[in-house]
Amino acid sequence: MEAILQGVYHPRDPKASDFYACVEDNFEELERIYDEKYQKQHGFWRPVIHDVICKYLDCGDLHQGFARVRCPTCRLEFLLPYSCKGRYFCPSCHQKRVVAFAERVETELLEEVPHSQYVVTIPKMLRIYFKYDRKLLGLLSQRFYETLAEFFREVTKDPDAVPGVIVSIQTYGRDPVLFHPHLHCLASDGCFSRDGRFHPVSWVDTEKMMRLFRHRLFQTLLAKEIITTSIVDLLLSWQHPGFSVFRGEPVQPRAPAARERLLRYLLHPAFAMERLHYDPAAGTITYNPATQACHRHGQPDSPALSPALDWLAAIVTHIPNKGQQLLRYYGHYSNVRQAQKKRLGATAQGLETTPQGPGQDDEFRKQCRRNWARLLKKI
Repeated sequence: MEAILQGVYHPRDPKASDFYACVEDNFEELERIYDEKYQKQHGFWRPVIHDVICKYLDCGDLHQGFARVRCPTCRLEFLLPYSCKGRYFCPSCHQKRVVAFAERVETELLEEVPHSQYVVTIPKMLRIYFKYDRKLLGLLSQRFYETLAEFFREVTKDPDAVPGVIVSIQTYGRDPVLFHPHLHCLASDGCFSRDGRFHPVSWVDTEKMMRLFRHRLFQTLLAKEIITTSIVDLLLSWQHPGFSVFRGEPVQPRAPAARERLLRYLLHPAFAMERLHYDPAAGTITYNPATQACHRHGQPDSPALSPALDWLAAIVTHIPNKGQQLLRYYGHYSNVRQAQKKRLGATAQGLETTPQGPGQDDEFRKQCRRNWARLLKKI
């Protein structure tokens, strides 16, 4: 009997989590006192925060609307509540997005070449500018891609060759209370020419890459008059200025499971539900930043205890503005290059780029349903 029940789908209970209880108990109070207590520390109250939280409180609630799902074969029916589709706040909806992203990129986008992960950080002195001006986050990813592309072109000697890069812009680290803008990138270990040829790059000087990225970012911030030359001189005078570019071990093309795990990590949420405990009586949040030993001292991190209002005020800073893209595709993986690749492939096979017929459309819908079932199983 146990083996039979393993495949049974059990709907989630969104109101049973500590996070839901924390938001439900403190949201109205947070919105009321935010300008007075938290605006100076976290910036003004953005309208998108109210919209995202209201939708989250209704996510998975049958009273807020549902779809009736019916199997035409066995005639089994069940009700599927609507979801909020919130990014970086609703744990369930964001997890769906993570799995769908990793599945699509692994099966449809990544080329069969080695890839490496890059983690790019900036000093604490500069993070405040990105906190109050969210548009700068896009410039952060653009400057790093330009740096990476320039390095790889020097090796391949092809001015038109570009790497395939996916950049995830994150504003949180191990401790979600801190605003920590940085980049998680997945990049091909080499460049692609316009004709599709791949030029491998076996070694990257990350220290030199960091200095070039730092120079490009300084020039951008100075041109926009966001920082002054005195701040640049101060940062350059420090022994450890806070900039870093870390490159992980290459992931080989014949390891799809490893690539998919890495893609999921690129889009991981701001906090883990299993590390969160909410005490409604005391109005406090206990959060354990890590479940494994701390690398600095070899001892586990002690759980952080903070008032629920303070913790929630910090968490909402990670909600992106409406329409803001924190996941970006560059070079060979950009939309332009992918469209050119499809056109070249269709031309080479003598195919016309005409809309699909009714029969092909039905098969496409069947494939989508099979994919969705596989994603549900993964989640």
